[in-house]
Amino acid sequence: MDLRELKREVERLPNVHKNVEGLHAHWVRHVKEGRSSFVSHNSLPVAMRRDVGQKVAHAQAHLEDIKVGQLINERLASNARCLIDLKLAQFQGDKTKAKYLGSRLLNDEFMGMKNIIHEVEGFQDTVQKFSEVYHDVNELLHKQLSLEETLFLMDLPHKMYVHNLLKTAQQQKMIVRDLGRHFVAITKEMSLKNYTRR
Repeated sequence: MDLRELKREVERLPNVHKNVEGLHAHWVRHVKEGRSSFVSHNSLPVAMRRDVGQKVAHAQAHLEDIKVGQLINERLASNARCLIDLKLAQFQGDKTKAKYLGSRLLNDEFMGMKNIIHEVEGFQDTVQKFSEVYHDVNELLHKQLSLEETLFLMDLPHKMYVHNLLKTAQQQKMIVRDLGRHFVAITKEMSLKNYTRR
C-alpha cells in the first residue's frame, strides 16, 4: 500500500466518539440498574445484580479510556501527512526539511512513532477488555431476564458499536505497522542518498 492509499485508509477510520456514545445510549443506559423502565433488575438475584452493577461500572471506565482512540486516529492522520511531506522533501532534495520531519517522526511527543505504537497497543487492549466485560454482562443478563427483556436488549444496535470499536483497533494496528514500514523505507533511502550523517 502506498502512502496515498494509507492516508485514505486513515481518513476512513470510524469515529470512536460516535461508537462510544452509541454504546452509552443503546447498552449502558439499558443494563445499568434502575436506568431503564424496560429491563428490570428486580428479577435478578441480589448477588447477580451486584455483579452486573460492578461489571457495568468497569465497562463504563473502559469506555472512558476508549475515547482516546479518536485522538489516535488524528495522530495517525498527522503522521501519514508528515510521511508524505518527508517523501516529497526527499524527492526535492530538501535535506533540511527531510531531517526535520524524520526527527519529528522519531522524537516528537505528539507524533513520535514509538508513542503512537504504544497508544495503539493500549487502545486495542482497552477495547478487548471492554468487549470481554460486555459479553460477560450480556451472558449474565440472558440467563436471568425474561425472553421479552432479552429480545429488547438484543434488538438494540449496541453489537454494531462493539464490532466497530474492535475493527477500529485492528485497523489502527495495521496502519501504524504500515506507517512504520514506510518510515523505515524512506529513512533507508535517505541514508543511501547521504541525507543523514552518522
